[in-house]
Amino acid sequence: RNADLALRLARQSLSRVSIIESSEDSVKDYENFLHMSQVIHEGIELDHFFPFFQPIFSNADGSVKKHEALIRLSDRLGTIYQPAAFLGVARRIHLYSTLTGIMFHKVMKYMKEHPGRFSVNISYEDFTDHNFNQLIVRTLKDNPEIASRLTFEILESENIDDQEKAARVISMLSSLGCKIAIDDFGSGYANFDYLAHFKIDYLKIDGSLIRNIDNDENAEAVVENIIRYARKRNLETIAEFVHSEAVHEKVKELGIDYSQGFYLGRPERTPVSDENMTTFE
Repeated sequence: RNADLALRLARQSLSRVSIIESSEDSVKDYENFLHMSQVIHEGIELDHFFPFFQPIFSNADGSVKKHEALIRLSDRLGTIYQPAAFLGVARRIHLYSTLTGIMFHKVMKYMKEHPGRFSVNISYEDFTDHNFNQLIVRTLKDNPEIASRLTFEILESENIDDQEKAARVISMLSSLGCKIAIDDFGSGYANFDYLAHFKIDYLKIDGSLIRNIDNDENAEAVVENIIRYARKRNLETIAEFVHSEAVHEKVKELGIDYSQGFYLGRPERTPVSDENMTTFE
């Protein structure tokens, strides 16, 4: 059994080498990894990846300002998987960028047929990859009306080892009319000086800082500094993980511009109705 697992794992590895630990928990982890690898491959083949849309609300007037597109996967039985279940595996089997490309195509198609502003997640590895970079440029140049309604969310926790290259790509995307957001800000190791190199529009404050902000003075102090910095740079702020009325009220009290979270709206197959979409700027 272990030899078979080792062989199958080695085939998924660039090094072609796999060592299996004999503990029952480890074997179960390997089996889960192989199962999810198969589901991912089938999902690509059968076109079972699709976006869910979560609304982002203005804290000034309560209207929906845009939606974030979040990737989902369904298997042959119709089970829907959250990103946490498969994105880590996709990265290990070198299909993460493939999934980013699938999402980009599907969100672009949706935006051609529907109004409103939308955001998509993209990793540093994705947007500095030459081929994917060229795909984005061609698509947005051919569809300038979409570019002006699109935001790219870049993970703050990504290790950006070439800031000059990243700054050039971000500047190029901005020149096409796109907005740039730093996602999960406060979760990684980037500092404020790091942001000075980039032309960005939004800071999305990480849920780890927001979830208990109504009773955590340390989190509140950190968020206040983020807001102060954002205002000096004319950036807008978005609170993630707004999961309760108390958190939402605190977020508004602190002057954060937008809120996103289950308390206000869960990810759904389709965005909030077009009636609310008319409030988009």
